[in-house]
Amino acid sequence: ICYHVNVDRTEYLRLYNPRSIDIDMSGYSLSKAVECVFPEGTVIPALGTILVAKDKDLLRLPEDSIQSFYWTTGNLANEGETIKLSNKKVS
Repeated sequence: ICYHVNVDRTEYLRLYNPRSIDIDMSGYSLSKAVECVFPEGTVIPALGTILVAKDKDLLRLPEDSIQSFYWTTGNLANEGETIKLSNKKVS
């Protein structure tokens, strides 16, 4: 989690899959501090990463290197907070 930065829009979360199989994130969502719903077809590859940023264009990643998404509302507090990851079956 990168939350205490000089440019507010460069905040981001990194979701890492330590497993040896892909994880389908379709319909999963982040809530509490930030809000983001992962679209159908979102997969974290085995031993791979996806990024969720306040402004994904500021991450300046090489095209197709890592999937990146942006949250629709919220900010990361410098003093800490809860970020909830839910699958589409949980309300």
